[in-house]
Amino acid sequence: MRRQIRINSDIAVGPQPSEPGLTRLHDEGFRAVVNLRTFGEHGQAISPETEARLAEDIGLAYRNIQVSRKEMAAEQVDMFRQALDVLPAPVYVHSGTGRRAAAFVMMHVAAEQDLTGDEVLAAGERRGLPVDSPKIRRFIKHYINELVPV
Repeated sequence: MRRQIRINSDIAVGPQPSEPGLTRLHDEGFRAVVNLRTFGEHGQAISPETEARLAEDIGLAYRNIQVSRKEMAAEQVDMFRQALDVLPAPVYVHSGTGRRAAAFVMMHVAAEQDLTGDEVLAAGERRGLPVDSPKIRRFIKHYINELVPV
């Protein structure tokens, strides 16, 4: 994903912003940033520590929930969803390229709107958020269909 995709009035997803990109997010009206990158992850424009300082310096609330590109856990999704409940909206959610961010936002949306795993994956594709990893598709379906309280 090379661009920001607005999910609804409260959430957008995309790749990691640069320092000027954080300022643009603030100028566009975003009030918070959630970074799903891990410390020391390859190819970071700026480290999570630097991003936190920069975001807070310009008035953006900031959270870093470290999610490995190789392994996602239900507890991380739960932490992410709890963060969205308390952060001021609108929130920009990012990972390196935005794929992890898209997966986490899709799980949040599915839980909020009572969608099945298949329904949220189809909705994501319609919005330009295809999940091309079979492992991540299985994780999304498992989380939504089996772990989200009814």
